[in-house]
Amino acid sequence: MRRYPFFISAFLICALLSVELQAVTMTNPLNRQSSHAAKGPSIRVLLKKNVNSAYLEAKGEYRVVAARTGSYLSSGISGKRFIIHGMKEGLRWGEEYPDIYQIKVFPTSDETTFFLDGIQYRGAMVIMQGEDTRVTIVNEVPIEDYLRSTLAIDVSASLSKEALAALVITARTVAFTMTNDRFANLWDVSGEEIHYFGEGVCLQDRCVEQTIADTKYMVLQKGVEASEIGKHFIERIQELSLRGLNANEIIRREFPHTKIVSDYTHSTSRIGISATPKPRA
Repeated sequence: MRRYPFFISAFLICALLSVELQAVTMTNPLNRQSSHAAKGPSIRVLLKKNVNSAYLEAKGEYRVVAARTGSYLSSGISGKRFIIHGMKEGLRWGEEYPDIYQIKVFPTSDETTFFLDGIQYRGAMVIMQGEDTRVTIVNEVPIEDYLRSTLAIDVSASLSKEALAALVITARTVAFTMTNDRFANLWDVSGEEIHYFGEGVCLQDRCVEQTIADTKYMVLQKGVEASEIGKHFIERIQELSLRGLNANEIIRREFPHTKIVSDYTHSTSRIGISATPKPRA
């Protein structure tokens, strides 16, 4: 067996330890960032209100933090399935979180999704315990994913391409406008009221998926209320598209005091910044 001088052996050992520590650092969940943080603004959808418990599964890598402070509580790389409920001492999801009454469970991988009582969702889950130990659960989901779910149900297959583009841009603006009272309310919209069923209903209409991708982050410069895009709105924009108007022209006809801008940061529905519009061709 070949022997090395002591200082060479020590150097090799240190080098090997350094490589192993670097590998641990790279794979440690503590070093991973939220995968949905870079997907644009999120909307908070109420899923459960004042229930005794719910069955929550994280399918994939996740992290749990205290919702108020963001301090680390736990994490996993292979998922987790347990009943979540409140206790006098704090929340419990497989393990107990003493003196913690609000937690946020978010993905640390793009592939991670959550199942709440069997329904699949993207984004993060915020669980809040009330005084009587009942829990309220909110899905904090990127608006782009939120549109994929809500429009998959509401949009008719007969809607033309340009009308669909105008609808998607307007619906995105409505969702963004809903987040105005973020500091006053615990959620932006009730999932039950808008028939929100998470990821499970996505991919039902490839045209909707493609149009959301094609118009990614495009919104109207001024906010729009949900009441402005009902059934009659859809009928009008379809009629305008059949008359040869494109999405940008339809928007200008329906909302003459605003325009399409390239992304959320240029919308005055929450932020007073103007920009050159980037309309769909």
